Amino acid sequence: MKILFIVPYHTFGIDKELGMNQKGPPLGIAYLHAFMKNSGIGSRIFDARAYRKPLSALRDVINEFSPDIAGINIHCTSEMDDGAYLADRIKEINKNIKVVVGGSHPSALPEDTLRRYKSIDFVVFGEGEYTLLELINSLKNNAELEKVKGLAYRTGDEISVNPPRELETEIDKFPMPDFTGFPFEKYKPHYFRGIEIPVITARGCPNRCVFCYQPMGHNVRTRSFQSVADEIERDIREYKATQIFFADDTLTIEPEYTISLFSEIAKRGLNKVRYIASTRIDRVNKEMLRAMKEANVFSIVYGAECGNQRILDGIRKGFTLEQTEQAIRWTKEAGIKVDTNFILGLPYENEETIKQTIDFIMKTDPDFINLAILAPFPSTEVYEWAKRGIGGLRLKSESYEATGRIVGNTLELDSVPRARLEYFQTLGYIRFYLRPSRIRNLFYKVDLSTLVRFGIHLVANQFRKILR
Repeated sequence: MKILFIVPYHTFGIDKELGMNQKGPPLGIAYLHAFMKNSGIGSRIFDARAYRKPLSALRDVINEFSPDIAGINIHCTSEMDDGAYLADRIKEINKNIKVVVGGSHPSALPEDTLRRYKSIDFVVFGEGEYTLLELINSLKNNAELEKVKGLAYRTGDEISVNPPRELETEIDKFPMPDFTGFPFEKYKPHYFRGIEIPVITARGCPNRCVFCYQPMGHNVRTRSFQSVADEIERDIREYKATQIFFADDTLTIEPEYTISLFSEIAKRGLNKVRYIASTRIDRVNKEMLRAMKEANVFSIVYGAECGNQRILDGIRKGFTLEQTEQAIRWTKEAGIKVDTNFILGLPYENEETIKQTIDFIMKTDPDFINLAILAPFPSTEVYEWAKRGIGGLRLKSESYEATGRIVGNTLELDSVPRARLEYFQTLGYIRFYLRPSRIRNLFYKVDLSTLVRFGIHLVANQFRKILR
């Protein structure tokens, strides 16, 4: 049997998530692509984002490759409708192709996904390698599906959700992700032009932030640092990588491991390419940062989230504002750029706490910021709180398309309407980036078309406010 892995393209919507201007290969699909090939399954990649006429290109690749299965990657909730639209088109091209979806959103809502979208035949939820392989073998041998853990499927009008699959504890068993077939020339990496390859050192996240859904579980399963270095070496040699992005939820959770990894990178001479890291405020120290700088880490992205300690405690981040200031200061002293994520509209917020967050951003003065508005992703505590009005949260809409962080229209506060939240979001961006020391940094993050689309959304929401 053969499987075609598909990355959906994003149709335009006024309230639709923009993200930033980076596009890259989804790491989850690259892992599945490698696992299927190693298991003797024919596998190919189709990234619809790379084509001006994606539907025509999809038809061509289906006719040429003749897949038995189409596997669609749904990274987040705002992409769900786009993925389902492609599922419909696939069935029009060849109704016999089985459509499988996976990723964060379908993992959170496997039954809902099948009920809403009739062209989707299967949902692989959680860690996908073994589940997908067992599904393919079951289809090949006409075997029963009820024993395939981590699978949801339809039989006529009935939907079945099997028990979840146990997570693999020894993740070094998985082959390195295979990026063959990804159109790197079409992607826009973080900050610089070139070829950026994502890497993870572990699966799972130990933290329990109220706004986050974690399909890989809360037990951290770590790869050997030698294996990670081997993969980076391969990425530079075979894919001509100029930049490596660590896509871990918490890269630096174990200080000794982190120092060993980056020391190994420098030792092997792999510091000729840049590295981008992402981690928690309270998981860095000076020795670690020195090792990261020697390995040529360009920037670290921190989830700082908020400038008010009471609000920060309420979302269970587990660190203090003083630790945020310290991490930013230490990172700058090490010669590494600081990128930060902040969120407006958190539970129990009001205009005063939002202003405190913007003032805190200006005080700590990172090099880059992402200023999001809280999004109610399904199966998170925030989503449940918003439905019940806890923390002053108000669910405006349950539209998947409008469930975004930078742009969206699903959540507001009783005390701060959506248009007002977007006013503060815009104010924060203007105060931070429209300064001689930071204006250039804005265009490391976004392109002109993204700014225009952001402006269209803001204007549309102001008109809605007037009409109401």
